Amino acid sequence: MSKTSRTYEIIEKSGEFAINVIADNQLDLAKKFGGAHGHELDKFKEFDVATEPASKIGGSLLSGCFANIECRVISSVRDLQGNHAVCIGEVLSFKMNEGLRPLVWLKNRYFRVGTECRL
Repeated sequence: MSKTSRTYEIIEKSGEFAINVIADNQLDLAKKFGGAHGHELDKFKEFDVATEPASKIGGSLLSGCFANIECRVISSVRDLQGNHAVCIGEVLSFKMNEGLRPLVWLKNRYFRVGTECRL
């Protein structure tokens, strides 16, 4: 992620993060979050997003997701120019909603996971 992003600032300060895997019925939420930047507005308040308390880290998780993953930062890798970083985390909690399917972002498009493929 960009080292100038609000997300990076929060992760660097707290040493923890959550990964919320959006469900395929949350396409509108994905579009809203993807089209706005945290420095400009508080996405959770602006979009009236339902949240729930995290169990292992501070902060909140998005409600109704396919999966929520709570992590503690164990390492951070920066690119050669120092503009971006990847945070490596230890998973502290993993919750998956078996009744939902994930929304996938691939080649600048959203997809729903479909039928099983076998060799």
